[in-house]
Amino acid sequence: MQIFQEPEKNLVLNGRRVTVFGLGKTGLACARFLSNQGARVLVTDRRSPSEHAPNLPLLAQWGCQWELGEHGERALSGAELLLLSPGVSLDNDIVKEGIGRGIPLMGEIELAYRFCPAPIVAVTGTNGKGTTTRLIAAILREKGLPVHVAGNIGTPLVEGLHLIGPDSLVVLEVSSFQLETISSFRPRVAVLLNISEDHLDRHPDFETYRKMKERLFEYQEPSDCAVLNADDPAVAPVFSKVRCPCLPFSQKKSLEEGAFFEGETWATSLRGEKVTYGARARASLSGRHNWENILAATLASVVLGARPDDVQRALENFNLEHHRIEYVATIRGVTFYDDSKGTNPSATQAALESFSSPVILIAGGKNKKLDFTHLGSVIASRAKCLLLLGESADELEHAARKGGMRAIERVADFREAVKRAGEMASPADVVLFSPACASFDMFRNAEERGEVFQAEVRRLASEIQIS
Repeated sequence: MQIFQEPEKNLVLNGRRVTVFGLGKTGLACARFLSNQGARVLVTDRRSPSEHAPNLPLLAQWGCQWELGEHGERALSGAELLLLSPGVSLDNDIVKEGIGRGIPLMGEIELAYRFCPAPIVAVTGTNGKGTTTRLIAAILREKGLPVHVAGNIGTPLVEGLHLIGPDSLVVLEVSSFQLETISSFRPRVAVLLNISEDHLDRHPDFETYRKMKERLFEYQEPSDCAVLNADDPAVAPVFSKVRCPCLPFSQKKSLEEGAFFEGETWATSLRGEKVTYGARARASLSGRHNWENILAATLASVVLGARPDDVQRALENFNLEHHRIEYVATIRGVTFYDDSKGTNPSATQAALESFSSPVILIAGGKNKKLDFTHLGSVIASRAKCLLLLGESADELEHAARKGGMRAIERVADFREAVKRAGEMASPADVVLFSPACASFDMFRNAEERGEVFQAEVRRLASEIQIS
């Protein structure tokens, strides 16, 4: 049985009855695009009409219908195509019923790809994909190319298709959720940074999650390119599966082909031509995880014609994305960092390993069925104190104590966490908020959570200044 929409060179939507599952940012963008293409659109979302009140006039303006508060039978009645937002699982009962009836299905990335006139560079991985996506775009812009950035980074690709021409380049951050529903999506350059446990509340096990990441390369052809992490054992199986040239990157060894370190510089070697880039110290990014991102971004960009000067200028001027080990303030010699987007144990480990100063770690949130055991040992070796909040506080405390951590306290919210961290810290210490968890127990998303943390840091700074 064909679950996903059969690839069509020119996907015809005019007059077609399409049900869009999910009315978040992606679902809304899809509804508008589909309506503009002449489709008859029904949007379904489990949240109540009152939660979607600002969007309902837009749906009415576009001629869409809606079913809110549930995914019911109406979502399937007469439907010729199901369009899934990334947050809607294939295990959803109504989605499964639709599949059982033979109704074709696709996701936003696949839909946008069918109408995208420009080549795509796609980046995935458990950690670092947002930074790498932005860095590739920065390098290519230094070369003078018209670049459009979209995907899981915050803007659905389908939303900006009208801005993209055949001479553009699209740089796309892609999640495992988005890769679940592809059926022809073919990036010219595909980048896989790393794979570690994440989203096990959505995927049944790690191997399923890993295979979702592999799907990025499923429809590539010999003229395309795959950029892969040669240091990650979970990525290793991909090398033998892709049908196009593989370009590896490594922080641990020199390579005949790929990107690697040479002392305090880094280099690329492609088709026998070796190029050495500037000293690591000239880059605005630091830390082991960011050098993984830099090597991957350099390779992907050079494949597309970027010059060494383009790479170096982009790196010297690059700023990290918000809420990703983002500097917030220095208060009485103590520096505060917001890593709200560190939503899994490997991300928090990388954040801890970015600092040589003593760290007071604030962590906790909603666990995604991930194992905190190894992180507990890292916390014990890297942090002087652990402040915990949120649903996963018990699990994190158990893992940290098992790893040998003794200085652990519970806090009720960010105001108490920041205040307590400020009391405990000595000059030159770092206060790091890196939750290792999702935000959904307390906030709508990681961005809102990070803004609340930063607001409390600024509050503490103002109170100390007044006193």
